[in-house]
Amino acid sequence: MTQTYIHKDLGKILIYYSPKARSIRVQVGDNGIKLIIPLGVNIDKGLHFVNAKQDWIEKALKRTEQKKRHVSIHITELNSQTFSILTKACERTNISFRLHEKILTIEHPISLDITQAKYQQILLDGMEKFVVSEAKKHFSQRLAYLANKGGFTYNEFRIQRSKTRWGSCSSKKNINLCAYLLFVPAYLSDYVIIHELCHTKEMNHGNTFWNLVASQEPNYITYRKEIKQYAFLMQLFNRK
Repeated sequence: MTQTYIHKDLGKILIYYSPKARSIRVQVGDNGIKLIIPLGVNIDKGLHFVNAKQDWIEKALKRTEQKKRHVSIHITELNSQTFSILTKACERTNISFRLHEKILTIEHPISLDITQAKYQQILLDGMEKFVVSEAKKHFSQRLAYLANKGGFTYNEFRIQRSKTRWGSCSSKKNINLCAYLLFVPAYLSDYVIIHELCHTKEMNHGNTFWNLVASQEPNYITYRKEIKQYAFLMQLFNRK
């Protein structure tokens, strides 16, 4: 059974009575606030729980709204480290992509409103092979440079279309980097590379590891926080 409650500060709350729930809980997502109450529990207890969690709920709503704004970004707002994006309306019946002299030109029919979300996704899908190709070339060079500079060795290098991680390093010293690092500032992608290179010597995140990172990048604490702001890029390319 479900019902709707309008909170004076938080707005609409969808209330679900669940036979499987063992305790009261709140979920915040793209569809708003959900209050889940076990069967037999009075609604007043559920609303009291919401009031007690109001600060957390407001912060979660703000994060969700920020994520929505990022995911609706127009592709021409993306700033790649190796190429710029140009869209052109032409007398044609399909969408074409061409990367030449560091410009990715996307031609589309004049009648097509590419600002619509469904067409933005088509454009992102079409761009992805260029993004992966450019990322392989760019970051293989950057990885080799930073490894040589810091005295690190690694085995294999791969580019991945990750949804959650900017990079990883295996116990065999194989390094994976996310293709969408191409759209973050260069100093942040360098930090990610340094982070993974340090894992070739220290696999955990103990003090020895962070001291090693600091020796290579003194601003790592700031960069570690800053790169979290770009997590929306992984959601942007993986929202199918």
